[in-house]
Amino acid sequence: MLEMTRTPSAQSIPQDSFKMSASVEMKRLSEKQKIWQVRHAKKNERRRLHRRGHRKIVRKIVLPIILSFDKNYRQTIKFFDDLRDASERRASLRIDFTTLESIGPAAALVLAAELDSWRLMGRHRIRVLDIDKWSQDIRYILDEMGLFDLIEVINPPSPIDSRRPPIHFIRFKSSNVANGNLAIELRTDLEVVIGSIPGMGSIPGWQHLYGGISEAMTNVRHHAYPPEDQRKFGHGVTRKWWMFGAYDENNRLLTCSFFDRGVGIPATLPRRHARERIRSVLTKLGLPEDDGSLIAAATVMGRTSTEAEHQGRGLTDVMEFVRRSKGGKLRILSRRGQYLYDGEGEGNASLLSSPIGGTLIEWEITLAVNGGRR
Repeated sequence: MLEMTRTPSAQSIPQDSFKMSASVEMKRLSEKQKIWQVRHAKKNERRRLHRRGHRKIVRKIVLPIILSFDKNYRQTIKFFDDLRDASERRASLRIDFTTLESIGPAAALVLAAELDSWRLMGRHRIRVLDIDKWSQDIRYILDEMGLFDLIEVINPPSPIDSRRPPIHFIRFKSSNVANGNLAIELRTDLEVVIGSIPGMGSIPGWQHLYGGISEAMTNVRHHAYPPEDQRKFGHGVTRKWWMFGAYDENNRLLTCSFFDRGVGIPATLPRRHARERIRSVLTKLGLPEDDGSLIAAATVMGRTSTEAEHQGRGLTDVMEFVRRSKGGKLRILSRRGQYLYDGEGEGNASLLSSPIGGTLIEWEITLAVNGGRR
């Protein structure tokens, strides 16, 4: 269980507490003295509420047994919706992790992003509760992924051993800037994780992976968080993205995920391209104008409204990496749309039952022993 608490704000203190006494009002106060009076009244009121045992409103949210977009989409989305609702209300929160038995990589990334956003938006201090009742596998995975470091828990649990198959993690990364050095850092981490594979550097298309990630960072900064939605996202979360990777040594499966909490590709695409051009692409693809189809259109349009040669190719680059790696897969979830691509054809667009609350890009490839194509 994670507990998040926040210091009472000025809005929660009765205005009567700030009234000055008649004897004080008779004397003209300087601005500095007035500020001191208000601060002193607030401090006294907090002490009074504490002495009276003032009860905070605490909302408890229980995690489902399986948190996964693949295996338990409906309950996973419900959990994230409940978490975001509590975040918007700025309520104190307890999240029960003792019920969680299985977690998917993409869901773990979104969980990390939501908890990190909660912390930043409300200036919360996060504490881990009932760690001895958590599933040992869940505790091990979240620790190895870097969750406790990312959200800066004040009592991080000690590491534990696990008998799980050897999975090497690229710990959670997050920023609100688009920096080519961050893509290089990811490349370094990937080389460390899978560096024992002979011929790794000869796998075709790696430059497209890094180019796609760099462009995804740029798109988040310029498009995902429009100015009119600043209040919704909060000052500390604006333009932020989160990233994660893992390599399953037994199955030789490399997975990378990228997430932002922005308005989504279906919302930003019409802002970056003329609707006539979007409709033309959808007509050529034989698709209706819905969220899934708009993601598919974004993968083939390939340029931003600036028409700059070096911009707008993020999704195209990631698709090229998947196509060249042979046996790779790409999945994009944004608003209520889903787009799946296996390296052949135009991919498959569909609608989801509920929006994911941002944009998730996830791709995976299976590596051969000699670093070539499987």
